[in-house]
Amino acid sequence: MLLFVVSIFMLGSYGVLGQCEDRDFDEMFFRDEGQTWIQGCDVCVCKNTKITCSGGPKCTMPFSEDLKRTCLRWTDDKCCCLKEGCRSEVDHKEYNFGDFMPMDQNGCKTCRCEAHSRGICKYDMAKAGCSGVVKRKSLRFTSQSVNSWMLFLIVVNILCWSEFVKFPDLK
Repeated sequence: MLLFVVSIFMLGSYGVLGQCEDRDFDEMFFRDEGQTWIQGCDVCVCKNTKITCSGGPKCTMPFSEDLKRTCLRWTDDKCCCLKEGCRSEVDHKEYNFGDFMPMDQNGCKTCRCEAHSRGICKYDMAKAGCSGVVKRKSLRFTSQSVNSWMLFLIVVNILCWSEFVKFPDLK
């Protein structure tokens, strides 16, 4: 009787003896002892009724969400990035981090290729057809505008402090 209960427990817990229980969202299935398979970018194996996975690909740039934006070339299995950088939408060429790439058709605006941002951009006004592309307003402070701002800040400061400091009645 004890042998019967133990065998039912083994069948119920592990399917058939020597198999691993594997779940894929709502689906449950069994892997044979010693069976090896690829799950995402992991190599997994069924051993002693337990599933063990490799922990991901062994490469210098394994797949990550950040690499989805900056990887220019992937391995066939899409698990390792072979080359990182930027691809220009203007000339469709690949650029290394630190290189400047064109941002418009006439080449007036170029930006530095950086890992997590577009980087520093610059304009070449000396190039033919680029004059007037960028109009920059210079900020000039006159003594009148500075005095107006100082008066405004003083009034705001007094109003704010009057809420916190109770002045005595002057009767």
